[in-house]
Amino acid sequence: MLVDGVENNDILNGTIRQTISLDAISQFQVMTNQFLPEYGQAAGAIINLITKSGTERVHGDIYYFVRNPALNAKSGCNADGTHCSATGFYRNDFGATLGGPIYKDKTFLFASGEYIGQSSKSATFITQNSVPWVNLALASNYVVGTSVKSVDDGGVYNSFPETLASIRIDHTINDRNTLLYRFLYAHYNNANPSIDSNNGGYSDYSNYGRDNLQAYSMMGEWTHIFSPALLNEAHFQFAPQNLVQLPNASGPTINVSSDIEFGPNTVFPTYLNETHYEWIDALTWIKANHLFKFGTDEEYIRSYTSYPAYFSGYFSFSNVCVANATNPLDPTGPKICPAAIPANFPQTCSASSVSTFSCGFPYEFIQSFGNPAIHLNDKLLSFYAQDQWKLTPRLSLNYGLRYDLDFQPQGYNLNMSDPVQAPLPKGIPRDYNNFAPRIGFAWSLDRKGDTVLRGGYGMFYDKIFLILGRDVLLSRISLEELDPSTATPAQMMAQWKQGPYPMTYNYPSSTIANSLPPSIDTITAKLPIPVTHQATLFVDHALTKDWELEVGGVFTSGQHLLRSNNTNLAPPVILTLANTGVLGGPALSTANPPKNTSQDYSRPYFGGSRINSSYNNITAYGSYGHSTYSALRSSLVHRVSHGLTLRASYIWSKAIDDGSDFTVEPSNPYYPQGDKGLSTQDQRNLFIGSTVYRFPYTMHRRRNSPMRWVLGSWTGSIIFIQGSGRPRNITTGTDSNDDGSATDRPFINGTNGVCTYDAVACPNAGATPIMASRNSFRGPRQVNNQARLQKDLLLPRNSRLTFTAEAFNAINHPAVASLNSYWGNSVAPSSSFGTVQTIVAPRSFQLGMKYKF
Repeated sequence: MLVDGVENNDILNGTIRQTISLDAISQFQVMTNQFLPEYGQAAGAIINLITKSGTERVHGDIYYFVRNPALNAKSGCNADGTHCSATGFYRNDFGATLGGPIYKDKTFLFASGEYIGQSSKSATFITQNSVPWVNLALASNYVVGTSVKSVDDGGVYNSFPETLASIRIDHTINDRNTLLYRFLYAHYNNANPSIDSNNGGYSDYSNYGRDNLQAYSMMGEWTHIFSPALLNEAHFQFAPQNLVQLPNASGPTINVSSDIEFGPNTVFPTYLNETHYEWIDALTWIKANHLFKFGTDEEYIRSYTSYPAYFSGYFSFSNVCVANATNPLDPTGPKICPAAIPANFPQTCSASSVSTFSCGFPYEFIQSFGNPAIHLNDKLLSFYAQDQWKLTPRLSLNYGLRYDLDFQPQGYNLNMSDPVQAPLPKGIPRDYNNFAPRIGFAWSLDRKGDTVLRGGYGMFYDKIFLILGRDVLLSRISLEELDPSTATPAQMMAQWKQGPYPMTYNYPSSTIANSLPPSIDTITAKLPIPVTHQATLFVDHALTKDWELEVGGVFTSGQHLLRSNNTNLAPPVILTLANTGVLGGPALSTANPPKNTSQDYSRPYFGGSRINSSYNNITAYGSYGHSTYSALRSSLVHRVSHGLTLRASYIWSKAIDDGSDFTVEPSNPYYPQGDKGLSTQDQRNLFIGSTVYRFPYTMHRRRNSPMRWVLGSWTGSIIFIQGSGRPRNITTGTDSNDDGSATDRPFINGTNGVCTYDAVACPNAGATPIMASRNSFRGPRQVNNQARLQKDLLLPRNSRLTFTAEAFNAINHPAVASLNSYWGNSVAPSSSFGTVQTIVAPRSFQLGMKYKF
């Protein structure tokens, strides 16, 4: 994302730094394939926004837009009244712009300001019968150190106000020199902005927090004309930002399986200060039928972040029902809680995971120690040379070469006497071999130019965002102290009664017996920059003077994509009833056949065996992922004629990779190619249609009448998008192979191991269980439709008053937004598998008024 040609991305995690008022944007440019070498640091699309400038005449606007629940359709819910879409959505958006001359023919100003106030209520999906049990424990102060007094399943209120402002000044020094100064400001102060995605939305209010972000961008541009054939453009940007994320509660985070999560978000409080310096210089030279361009882009980033993941402690409770003090994991024993718990707690329990919480018997405890703060400084350097060559009136060629170098953060964890720092990486490896050739052509197949063949090839290097440096260079070490394979029930309950350790930079000197060793993050010795190879071929044909048809194909191959893997796991063995006792696997009655009783059996099992016994998990990040994307694209365009503009596009595509997020580890680290499957971004079919129609009966400043005031100057527009559902990974929801990651896919009785939304219950034909392929659960089709009606009133002195009415989800399509893809730990799917989690918001309206002068 670029604004006026300079970077507008957060270098830490790749998100957009700040948005801009729509009324401050003059134009935007979207490049999805074959962009010239002057554009880089992105393996996908590039979007460049150009801000408005002032003119010789004073102009501007004042506007107000409103959304209110009173205007909307009834919120969609399940038949039982649960899993509703966001309700009570309020939005008030008002702002103004002003542009004009400061000094005639020399200096021009354009300024904008906007405030957007939004609030809504999100469903939490908390199991209602879990609330009394949890509140009983909280009322007895059974959770050590927590500030949470009670939990609620009534939903969470969200508010996210935004303040946006911009100023642009253009100044002409003389015929050869012009200057530009542009200032952007954005302030977001969001309360409870999102649900904890790691817990599927089963989060209490305490698990949320508040985000406060202030971002600035100051950019200067100097354009100098050496001669009619030689031009130089220089840009400089200074862009600081500050982000603070604070929790709603203190103490440990408590996860009660699929029922509820409460306590602070595991990564809060988070702080991020980033200052971005950028210098760009480009020299353009016209020589005969060549347009040469040479340039450089240099960036320096100063970043400070504090990311205390799991520093306050994290307790997890499983779905296994507590049985007795001797072996609480034995499901065949009497249903009573272990001894030595508070007398006011119930002594019987059901098969609910809430019972294990009320009994004070955690399944897992995690806490991190060390220094959660780190300064991450980085430099990015790019050079390019390109030529746009008009070989003949019908054939043009563009080609060039780009080079990118990321210096990467260096010089960390040099204190070898510090047991926390010693094993951690000292810096991120550099990759010097980042040459990216680009070539493209456009050939008119006929003399009229009605049919044009376009194509080309290019390499596109991405960035390695500083979030990777934060994860592997941070002086942090994680302790996973509880696990049924190592800790006894008495030890697990003792840790729960003690609560988390005090937060400290030092690893605790004394932990419970048989606790697991600490875990660390690291990085491979070499880290090539992710790169994509892209080839395209399109045909454009003018059907008439108003209609144009485009058909073509795109193929993209991604290489050196970031992946993570647990490199400390010993080679697995197949878990059976015969070896489960030796390996420390889950207990299971021998009366049942292994393949039909538990997802833990008949799969590669890692158990507690580690290569380096000093550590439990060693998560290593490396560049060994792959992806492919192939697509057939077509579009039909009707250019503006007789008040009508229309565009219809259809895309058939297939995206395959072996990991869509580098933070998700493969199901089997010794066989990562087994995770090759549909990409999370795969969408097989996609149709996008849009039209704008200006009704022929218009107002006229000199020939006006009451009828024209009522019926004149109406404009209608429609956007309709429909696409295939996106794939989701089916998982057991637990760590079935005991590799430290709950990404294990289930065995499914069926012919191909694939489920679809239209047939949630997988076919039962075939007696041999088949492991589900990665991302084999395709969700429901996605539908997005919007309509807009606009009425203009012409006023004196070339001013105009515009009224608008907009409908989102105009046809009120009851679409499903997300589904539960947890299969469970049995061969048969759980009763909640495939059930609706969230529903697309019902039809809503926005009314607006804008005065232009």
